[in-house]
Amino acid sequence: MAKEATFEIKCDQEWVGAGWAIEIDGDSHIVTAHHVVENCLEGEFIGARNAEIGLFGLELVWSDGAFWDGGSTDLALLKSSKALNTLNFQEEKPEIGQW
Repeated sequence: MAKEATFEIKCDQEWVGAGWAIEIDGDSHIVTAHHVVENCLEGEFIGARNAEIGLFGLELVWSDGAFWDGGSTDLALLKSSKALNTLNFQEEKPEIGQW
């Protein structure tokens, strides 16, 4: 199901990276890196597509490229205008050696 939940991200006229669909409070969102959308922050069109769903719009909810000692957050959250297939996370505690 990861393939159906993986999307290409478009900023204005350029394909800039990838993201993964997750569900938050019943709404579909795409998580990506801040550096993927950092040039889209000035009100330009942000969209996504994959092999199953054609281009659709996204709303930037949050993006943070802040740095601290040893790293950065480099995360962005985009809200989808469509219902998406999302990644399903395991509810049970993982065990050592489990795939």
